[in-house]
Amino acid sequence: MDLSADADKYLLEIAADKAFEQVLLRQPDLKSTRFRTDGISEPGTYYWRVTSIAADGELGPTGGVRVWNLKPLPEKVEPAMESEDDRLIASWPRVTPDQSYQVQLAHDRGFEDLEIDETTSEPTIGFTRPSRGVRYLRVRSIEPDGYQGPWGTVQRIDPPSDAGAWIVPLVGVLGFLLL
Repeated sequence: MDLSADADKYLLEIAADKAFEQVLLRQPDLKSTRFRTDGISEPGTYYWRVTSIAADGELGPTGGVRVWNLKPLPEKVEPAMESEDDRLIASWPRVTPDQSYQVQLAHDRGFEDLEIDETTSEPTIGFTRPSRGVRYLRVRSIEPDGYQGPWGTVQRIDPPSDAGAWIVPLVGVLGFLLL
């Protein structure tokens, strides 16, 4: 929004229709060029306009009508894990046919050391089961316009247990006890 040199404050109006017959919010004493619309939370198309107000109360010309679309927050993607031999398959339900998904597999819970960071149009991804070290998996949806949903729950992937790993220490302890 451009500031008017003569303006002391602004009148902000938000409506559900372009003709402003259904005004949802009227803020007559706005001093800032920013405004949070916390009171409007229903997804839909909204229209807004600003009018300058001089110090003596005189209204300036009403600015142009602008449009804004509030979209619903995409659902969190919660993958289910399956095992196929040495591979793990993560899959999740497809919410809309034109969504894509960002999948990350990391060595750390903060997702700074990524092993996989890819986008897929399919609601599934397969990868080799880690033989050592814990991995963390998360997925989020991406709308066709690029809007990214929230990350789903982080899934911890543990490597398979190695039964032979206990033999060496156990033999060492038994050998020590027998001496």
